[in-house]
Amino acid sequence: MRKEIKYLIFAIFLPIIVFSCSKSGTDGSDCVNTLCTAGHAECMGNYKAVCQMDQRGWVLTFCGVRGYCENGACKKGVCEPGLRYCDNGRAIVCDETGTKQETITCEDGQTCQYGFCMERRCKDGSIICNNNEMLVCAGGLWSTQQCASDESCNPEQKTCMKRMCTPFLAVCSKDRTESNICNNNGSGYKIIKCRSNETCKDGFCIKNLCAPTHDTVIHEDMFKDAEVIGADTSKRDGTVHDLNTDTTTNLVNRAEINGAQVEFTVKHESSFNSSEHKLRVALKAGAAGIGTQSQNQVTIMLSGIQENQTGTFHCQDQGVVRVNMYYKSGKYPSDGDCAEYDYIATKCTVTITKFGMRQGLVSGTFSAPVMEDCKQDNSQSVIKNGQFNTIRIF
Repeated sequence: MRKEIKYLIFAIFLPIIVFSCSKSGTDGSDCVNTLCTAGHAECMGNYKAVCQMDQRGWVLTFCGVRGYCENGACKKGVCEPGLRYCDNGRAIVCDETGTKQETITCEDGQTCQYGFCMERRCKDGSIICNNNEMLVCAGGLWSTQQCASDESCNPEQKTCMKRMCTPFLAVCSKDRTESNICNNNGSGYKIIKCRSNETCKDGFCIKNLCAPTHDTVIHEDMFKDAEVIGADTSKRDGTVHDLNTDTTTNLVNRAEINGAQVEFTVKHESSFNSSEHKLRVALKAGAAGIGTQSQNQVTIMLSGIQENQTGTFHCQDQGVVRVNMYYKSGKYPSDGDCAEYDYIATKCTVTITKFGMRQGLVSGTFSAPVMEDCKQDNSQSVIKNGQFNTIRIF
């Protein structure tokens, strides 16, 4: 009898054990149910990362070009990252993060020049980079050439080149398999490949989340073309019934792009991902009108924004609410390196004047004085006097 009871107990608990193991969600699995503990703060690169209340995402705050992250907090740097200078014959070198300085005593026969211990006479034609300065040897002596404000001295090319990126800013590759972190002087990226169970998000490789059992979370791709979301949400006459105000509103969506007036008439939609606090505004121009107007698309992404929040935000600030603006002019083929977008704004201003509920209006203005070409071939686009009145589809 005792033996039968023993087998019965084992039979009862066996399926429970098997079921528990099948919900792994541990390190090494394909996905996890949570990423972190709510409210926990840590550092990701030069960003303060705070775990969201649902434990399924992070709110990132950029610590700035002259700041650094330590123990989950942004702190002011003690020196300019990577800068070198001389002090009483010794070379003073700031590390790449701006957190500490190293003092180097030059060897016999050497002298400190512009932060480097070197021989008194140099070889003509030699070039050394020192952050935003280029040291050039002529006549056996070193002299400095200051790079332009939007340039940095590239140590590999040994010349002043247009800055590729904002120092320490992190971005994802277009296929989201790599994290690209800009170096200390903006001359290039440090590339980190994501693992098989990770996807790059907001610039960093993050473990894949399992689908929630209670609800469906819609994850948006910030590079997704405007036409793929909600094919029938805008009326042909450009008029929408706003459920928030119970009025009929004409959807005015336009901007001046590279000196030409563009009317966005095909798609003027917005969406809000409540779990990620991400607002997306998608605009696309119609076939009629100026030149290749049908190719023009503008996508605006605001991360870290709260539902119904209004105000003015700048993409160069990278604060609690972070802004990205993309422009597609159809310049590149669909299978090219820049298929998803042609330009990205290095500076922009986005004002949200209305942030309605679903099927209501999200309205505001936008401008980007400088939009950099994604291939870094020195071409630029300019967007002025942008207006959007979009239907919030979810």
